[in-house]
Amino acid sequence: MYLWEYEGRFSFCVNILCFLLVSTGHDLYDDYGKKYATSFEDIESISISRKCQFLTHHGFEIFNEKKNKDLEKFRKIRNDVAHYKLSVRDDGRITIYNKKTKNWEEIPLILVHGDLLEFGSDMLSIFYECLK
Repeated sequence: MYLWEYEGRFSFCVNILCFLLVSTGHDLYDDYGKKYATSFEDIESISISRKCQFLTHHGFEIFNEKKNKDLEKFRKIRNDVAHYKLSVRDDGRITIYNKKTKNWEEIPLILVHGDLLEFGSDMLSIFYECLK
């Protein structure tokens, strides 16, 4: 469920906003592919971190990963879930290994999912305001 929301609504909103900037003449460079993005498909293949840097550079501070710690949390949980770096306990609680503390920590995934939904809704509101 979390991956669906992260790679669905969240990533799609980031991609659309990047596409709008690229289509109006702003350059988004794909460090991995060593080329500039010219299509929506090109943008999809660029890392979410690079796209957030691009959006921050263009004034969208909500995507500033240094100031908005939720982005870092969302991405870490996305990566841990996608790469099965988690444990589901007998009581149903989910724990994820924290490299900094070297401990397994309980993650209230449903609450983080709710935060991600709210963040995605905030992004849609930004689009709506931009299009008015």
